[in-house]
Amino acid sequence: MKRLTLLLLFSAASFPAPAAGAALPEKPAGSAAIHETHLPASTPEASAPQLREERIKRGWNFGPLPAIGYNSDLGFQFGALCDIFYYGDGSRFPEYLHKFNVEASWYTKGSGVFHLFYDSKYLVPKTRVTFAATYMPNQMMSFYGFNGYASPYSAQTAAENPSYYAIDRNLLRIMTDFQGHITDKIGWAAGISFWDYRTGRVRLPKYAGKPSLYQQYVDHGIIRPEEAHGGALLEFKAGLVYDTRDHEPAPNRGI
Repeated sequence: MKRLTLLLLFSAASFPAPAAGAALPEKPAGSAAIHETHLPASTPEASAPQLREERIKRGWNFGPLPAIGYNSDLGFQFGALCDIFYYGDGSRFPEYLHKFNVEASWYTKGSGVFHLFYDSKYLVPKTRVTFAATYMPNQMMSFYGFNGYASPYSAQTAAENPSYYAIDRNLLRIMTDFQGHITDKIGWAAGISFWDYRTGRVRLPKYAGKPSLYQQYVDHGIIRPEEAHGGALLEFKAGLVYDTRDHEPAPNRGI
């Protein structure tokens, strides 16, 4: 790198530019014409607006991804997820006007994830609206009892009968949240959530008739009969929000 720098300096010193007002030497008579092409100089002032214009996103933007996997009990997973942004005319970029997130994936033996998310500060004036709906059927959800790590666990039983420490659970969750500003950094928040659980012992045919910890909890009254098959729950929430982030999606400072 140093050698290249010295060479360039030597070249510049060996071919000094003509003094101001000095006449350039005329081309010899009969010599071939030399065609010169002058390219416009690229200056930061000229290129910056164009780069900014290219980086601004407008209208709808999509970011799809595949969801592929395999589980020996649940089978092959296949599906897709996608982030969807709407920027309008781009005047508020990088802030979006509306955001959606959609996911749908399924296992060949019956479990899956189905999710819809929406967020916007502009659907309702001066109020941020967030909505999410999720449905998650799970035919082999882990269940180790009600006492956490203190619960008895047998690795041999789990190896011989994987359904012993598992349950069948279907979960439906729907939530809507609202946020607004009180001051520049303090806001209010309120929302409502609905949860619906459907639970029971594993229903996969390969484990039919085999014992399960969940069924033992039901048989001994640890899980009451009215709770054995799940239930529904409605939640209300309200509170204050303190937000000092300089840029919400990727903040450099603030909390």
